[in-house]
Amino acid sequence: MEPLFDAISKSCHGNVQLLVNGLWVGVVLTLGLAVTLRYVRSMGAATRYALWWGTLLIVAGMPFLLNGTLAVPDMMAAANSPAAAYAQAEPTSRTQHTSDRAATPHHTARPATPVLHLEPTTKTGPIGPLAKPATDPGKAVLGLLPLILCSIWLTVSLVLLARVVGAYRRVLKMKHACVPLDDQRYYWLYARLNRLSPRRSIRLAVSEDIDHPVAAGFGRPAILIPRDLLHELSNRELEVVVMHELAHLLRHDDWGVLTQQICTALLFFHPAVLWIGRQMELEREIACDDWVIGKTGEPGEYARCLTHLVQLTSGTGTTLVPGALTGQKRIFKRFENILSGRHNKGGFSRMRFMLAAIVLSLTVVLTANLAPVFAFPIDVVTFSDVVALVGHPAPPATAS
Repeated sequence: MEPLFDAISKSCHGNVQLLVNGLWVGVVLTLGLAVTLRYVRSMGAATRYALWWGTLLIVAGMPFLLNGTLAVPDMMAAANSPAAAYAQAEPTSRTQHTSDRAATPHHTARPATPVLHLEPTTKTGPIGPLAKPATDPGKAVLGLLPLILCSIWLTVSLVLLARVVGAYRRVLKMKHACVPLDDQRYYWLYARLNRLSPRRSIRLAVSEDIDHPVAAGFGRPAILIPRDLLHELSNRELEVVVMHELAHLLRHDDWGVLTQQICTALLFFHPAVLWIGRQMELEREIACDDWVIGKTGEPGEYARCLTHLVQLTSGTGTTLVPGALTGQKRIFKRFENILSGRHNKGGFSRMRFMLAAIVLSLTVVLTANLAPVFAFPIDVVTFSDVVALVGHPAPPATAS
């Protein structure tokens, strides 16, 4: 029990220290990229989305990048400590002293110096031997903080991961309960879908469990349309909506959203991860808007279609199912992007992404090696410290 507790306590102490240092470095990197992208208007939404993806992975892995830098100060401090200096000087002095004695021709034995052994004494009293534990009780209680924080993190993460699993199962159940769209009546829609997606087989289906069109991926993907919308939207509006959902599936946003939700569940406390997630949701929708406008060449018609769709539905999205409607604030920003003429800036630019990735990588390398690392001002608590803290009896009241 004692070795296991000590190992867990040491691991929690080190992990909390890594997360604290990785947290502020991740926030600085995120702010730097946000300011850069704010002034680089020529970069398309698909490129910005890829950069945010890379930043999310870097921020999530920043504690591991800083792990090597944490060990350097400790090793340097140990090497420069007086004990290390004495350990290095002691063998040399002993060897030199032995050689000097061997070089002396008439060496006479000197009496051995008496060694005084001091036995520790313990003051006895009414409290007993546990009256003064080796560890300060205040420091022992404070040393339990990393264990408490890790326990809270583990509990909340498991709850959030369970919610992600539940959302994944609901998507599968929703796909299983949907009804295929009549291919005889909507043959023109199937023809359009096959021309735009010749490699990936995608179904068109009607669902009673949703109020807005969604792209249900995972396995054999499907574009689900509410039954009521089939009679409310025109053929052209329906085609544009299906194209938007198709863009999500062609970009594999279903798996991207799942991975993003897992990262958010594990790093729910990280402000940079939460902010990056919101930016990725916006850039993902704008990238699909740019793709649709690039295929149709009619931004005004597409904006009117989104307006009609917002009027007919609640305008809310689900956790793991990307759709055309994902929150009112992001919808307004998408309208602004469409109507301002900043849409469809060439889609994904590999050259711009590579240049930005190189700059971001150099920034990460410099940050991991030059950023100051803050030591956690809490000692590692051991099992014996907890036993001494729990077993320390209260001192008896003294008579006045």
